[in-house]
Amino acid sequence: MPAVRVAVDTGGTFTDICLLNEIDGKVKIVKTPSTPDDPSRAVVNGLKKSFEDDMLDLRDVNFIIHGTTVATNALLENCGPDIALITTLGFRDILQIGRQNRPLLYDFWAQNPAPIVPRFRRYEVEERVSFSGEIEKPLNKGEARAIAHKLKNEGISSVAVCLLHSYANPVHEREIKKIIKEIFPEVFVTLSSEVLPEFREYERTSTTAINAYVQPLVSSYLGKLEKRLKLGGGRKPVLYIMQSNGGMITADTAKRLSVKTVLSGPAGGVIAGVLLSRLTGCRDLITLDMGGTSLDVSLIKGGKPSYTTEAEVGGRPVKLPVIDINTIGAGGGSIAWVDEGGALKVGPRSAGAVPGPACYGRGGEEPTVTDANLVLGRLGAESFSGKGIKIFPDAAERAIIEKIAGPLKCSLEDAAEGILTVINATMGRGLRVVSLERGHDPRHFALVAFGGAGPLHGAALARAQKIAKVIIPRYPGVNSAYGMLASDVRHDYVRTYFAGLSSADLNVINNLFEDMQEEAKLQLFEEGFKETGMVFVKEADLRYEGQAYEINVHIDEDIGPEWPVRLRQAFHQTHRCLYGYARPDREVEIVNLRLTAFGKVKEPFLGRTLVEKEAKEVHKLADRKVFLEGKYMQVPVYKREAFRPGSLLYGPAIIEQEDATTLALCGQKIKCDEWENIIIEETDFGG
Repeated sequence: MPAVRVAVDTGGTFTDICLLNEIDGKVKIVKTPSTPDDPSRAVVNGLKKSFEDDMLDLRDVNFIIHGTTVATNALLENCGPDIALITTLGFRDILQIGRQNRPLLYDFWAQNPAPIVPRFRRYEVEERVSFSGEIEKPLNKGEARAIAHKLKNEGISSVAVCLLHSYANPVHEREIKKIIKEIFPEVFVTLSSEVLPEFREYERTSTTAINAYVQPLVSSYLGKLEKRLKLGGGRKPVLYIMQSNGGMITADTAKRLSVKTVLSGPAGGVIAGVLLSRLTGCRDLITLDMGGTSLDVSLIKGGKPSYTTEAEVGGRPVKLPVIDINTIGAGGGSIAWVDEGGALKVGPRSAGAVPGPACYGRGGEEPTVTDANLVLGRLGAESFSGKGIKIFPDAAERAIIEKIAGPLKCSLEDAAEGILTVINATMGRGLRVVSLERGHDPRHFALVAFGGAGPLHGAALARAQKIAKVIIPRYPGVNSAYGMLASDVRHDYVRTYFAGLSSADLNVINNLFEDMQEEAKLQLFEEGFKETGMVFVKEADLRYEGQAYEINVHIDEDIGPEWPVRLRQAFHQTHRCLYGYARPDREVEIVNLRLTAFGKVKEPFLGRTLVEKEAKEVHKLADRKVFLEGKYMQVPVYKREAFRPGSLLYGPAIIEQEDATTLALCGQKIKCDEWENIIIEETDFGG
């Protein structure tokens, strides 16, 4: 009986399925068009397509891990349900006030997004808890009941409860939830003390409200998916959901803490980069995930991804640990257009899955990046064979001529090449955000290009940024799904604790960590993990006295008498690395204590192939007329399956495979490593 893992990544254009046989390491991939009106249909269609050839069914599957965009799309498109917020008397407008930060520093007309909860649905209740957790004013239960009755009469489907200092003592939030559920049992209730028990009222309120906003949609979607797949009731397999932090949680946890899935899909690609780093020994990577709708860029340093607790989605803060990913509107479906001043622009608007690029013949009339690549010969009809799409090159040419070449009074080829030049420049800016703007020189990193369109643009982008090595994974088009197969179950816990490092009570700190660890153990036990399969990582958020924001520092030893000295040294070193200076004479403060709990999943078996002693010739499939570097030339086309470890050739070259197309430029060296990754290297940057 085969043992199979399944990963599903829902994108804006395609839904990717990746099956891994845990016994022999064989991988099967499937891409199917996404169904934005009901994403679960594409998931079911893709799984049926995946199983039919190998005579598999869900009984052969150990678990399914799913990266979903339901929460992300709800926030970006403002298509969530009507929700309400209950907060402490006097704090009704905290979502409106926010911070003094301006979205665009020099734009006098820039506006923050509208609060996710309108003012007339924000309610105040009389109560007060101090920052130390002492009850200064009891909860007015009569007010809470009156609010609950009003919410029921208005048909509100989800309620966020965020009271002042509830991170220190959540008793009033829990009482409000109990009252609401007694009066209105079917409503979703989100407590800030369960989602984000740490200080900073605006970020905590925003994160709690976002959870309330997306929870009904995520819960409904996952329930529908489980029903379609006939999951649940203790039957195999288990459905896991990818989190924004690169770990996975059960579907039941995702229904309750839905905000943890707002950057679900892109995280899988970064985890794939971490796995690639471990396999190849290339410790410093920049991951470039270019799909049909967007581009996701992230940095891996020393084999570890970059994390942040200051993420934003749709301009609204989500203060949870997430992988630091820069997302921009640059994908294969990005639409090219000419602005009022006659400048060529590409994106951020996308043709998506419906109607898609003009060449798909589904009614799309706007030229896209995919259309430009097709017109220039970088893509051919065979490039779409694995996606089940019939291609109409005439439609792509017509769209570019009418919308771009005509208005700009240039040739078809110049217009198409201009589209690619603009989109590559946009991607270059996105790459610099995670590298140069964070103090990292991109020339010291390798670029991992994946997604349906990433391998087509990776070599040109790397050349422009003076990056010497590009890695194209074995299954680039489904790499995010592939990375999910290597994820562990992960839960994050936090406790706010204010103290100067020199005067901190180590007994209190140890007790707080022990409380979090016991909570984590209970959660992991319920999810089927034994204690031997649990790993706990301790961290602290620190800052100099007087600073407004803090830095996360890893704690790699027991908390004893020497711990404050070593932690202070680690903080100074981290501060100097990030900002170029440190202040050893200043007092260091503890702000938050964090615990990350991992339920370790058996690492997937991945086959490895010996490198041939002599480089074997790669037989080309055909030659194709391609417009490259301002002129037409005959470029050899190869099948990815023809490459074996040790294979070597030089660009220009096009490499076709079922899920993506790779383009190597003139003079670039192309080789295949022992893990069957394609490595593209620059031979000379011209000084």
